[in-house]
Amino acid sequence: MSEPKEPLLGDPSRLVKTRPMGNGQFTANWTLTPDTITEPVVFQINTDVLPIIFVPGIMGSNLKSVGRTSDPVWRLDATLGQPGGLLFDWGTASAGQRQALLHPSRCEVDDGGATPQHLVGFVHELAQYRQRGWGEVAETSYHSFLLHLEATLNTERWHALKKWIHSPGQGDAETLKAWRAEKTAQVLSEAEVTETNHWRFPVYACGYNWLASNEEAAKLLSERIKAVIQENNQGQLHRCAQVILITHSMGGLVARRCQQLGMAEQIAGVIHGVMPAIGAPVAYRRTKAGMGDESMIAGWVIGSLGSDVTPVFAQAPGALQLLPNAQYPKGWLRLLNEKGQLIDSFPKADPYEEIYLNRKDWWGLVKEEWLRPTGGIQWTWKDYTDKALKLAKDFHTALGTSYHPNTYVFCGEPDDLHEKNSVAAVSWRMKLSPYQSKKIADDKLAGLPHSAFLEPGGSYVLKQEPNPNYNSQFGGSYRFVQPWSMVMDLFDAGGDGTVPAVSGRAPLTQNPQCIQQQIRLAGFGHEKAYQNEAAQDWVLYALAKILKKAKVPQVKP
Repeated sequence: MSEPKEPLLGDPSRLVKTRPMGNGQFTANWTLTPDTITEPVVFQINTDVLPIIFVPGIMGSNLKSVGRTSDPVWRLDATLGQPGGLLFDWGTASAGQRQALLHPSRCEVDDGGATPQHLVGFVHELAQYRQRGWGEVAETSYHSFLLHLEATLNTERWHALKKWIHSPGQGDAETLKAWRAEKTAQVLSEAEVTETNHWRFPVYACGYNWLASNEEAAKLLSERIKAVIQENNQGQLHRCAQVILITHSMGGLVARRCQQLGMAEQIAGVIHGVMPAIGAPVAYRRTKAGMGDESMIAGWVIGSLGSDVTPVFAQAPGALQLLPNAQYPKGWLRLLNEKGQLIDSFPKADPYEEIYLNRKDWWGLVKEEWLRPTGGIQWTWKDYTDKALKLAKDFHTALGTSYHPNTYVFCGEPDDLHEKNSVAAVSWRMKLSPYQSKKIADDKLAGLPHSAFLEPGGSYVLKQEPNPNYNSQFGGSYRFVQPWSMVMDLFDAGGDGTVPAVSGRAPLTQNPQCIQQQIRLAGFGHEKAYQNEAAQDWVLYALAKILKKAKVPQVKP
């Protein structure tokens, strides 16, 4: 039998939330009140458990080296609110050092990251945070949200959800309209809010090796789900049959693949945030030009130039799985002449063959000589194609348009829908040098090989050619000519700064049957999506909706 549910029309202050202790028993505190108050005090014991598992995005999991030393390699602990240690560790790293350390087979999840130092919700001792996986994920990006979830869902949920209560048939709330819902939006009923009080919601996290294929991450998540259900299924006092997944960015791809691996029944529902559902062209851009022109700080950590980023990216299937897949609109890579006129665009059909495996043309994804930086591991073209890109393509193919049947999605967009803050299509634009001596035909420029270009400061410049007709009076030296440079435009569309709207909004187009609701939110950047108040409200709303289809665990005989 289920325990009494919170009477919304009564006095919620007379409802006492009991909390589980380490020994499996429940405890509660209550201050005695005057005997003139006759309304009964209800001590509520939530025996049915629906754990929340948060799945982070790329670079959002802490990593350590594989082996006896297990030294931290990528740890996002906060120093004055920022990952200061990461900036210090990687700010001066060479391309070779990055490649040698950030190799998928040399790294594994590091659970030794920072964990909170105060108790919230039903966490009864600090060690529980690490046991629940919080040390595996970025403190700077995620801990404030995880603390918010643990506190709100387990001790303050009635106060957080009551603003969504409206009479049936009243119509959309103003907030739902502000969310720019893409399907008919329904406010929460009293019954839906009351149902949340039937459950206990312990909050977990699941880090993964984001350098390796997301196929491996999906398998790891499957095992974590099984372990969490078992942990919370201990006789009649603790009953658990399913979990709810909340994902950030690439974590959404991990969760989608996980539910394909026989885990859909163990997942009550999924909430995806800012997921690159069909990929993000900015992944191509950063491989070619680095991150220096997007963010100086991010450039220090990830790499300012393409020659810094490519050695790591080309060996990491997880990173390659963020590239636009075959479902992304065609022609997202564009070559423009000096007047901004289109020379050509790609892919015509297959992005893997035309761009990612293109070894000949300068605009192909990987510049081969960058695979072998000084001090690195000398990655070869065959290594790249067979050990990394093939896994990325296989993962994209397996993922297809599959989603969990009880899925809720939010994506980001600017406050002003005309603002451009993301990359939906990469445009290489020809820039005329002041020392131009001749015009290169558009068709010739489009077909030049990688070897024809240098990479100064994030742009591609044609290698200098001596002019034999010029003889200086100072020793007969040659005057060098740089006819053209190729520079990539930055933002051309709306989105969250990383994922363009065309990808963030793709789930509803891909699989409208499984996407129960999809909304568009403004006012945040990609990494900080879950620190946004509207996004946090949306999570609570989606959780209440997901519960309508959640399995109530059966009492064991």
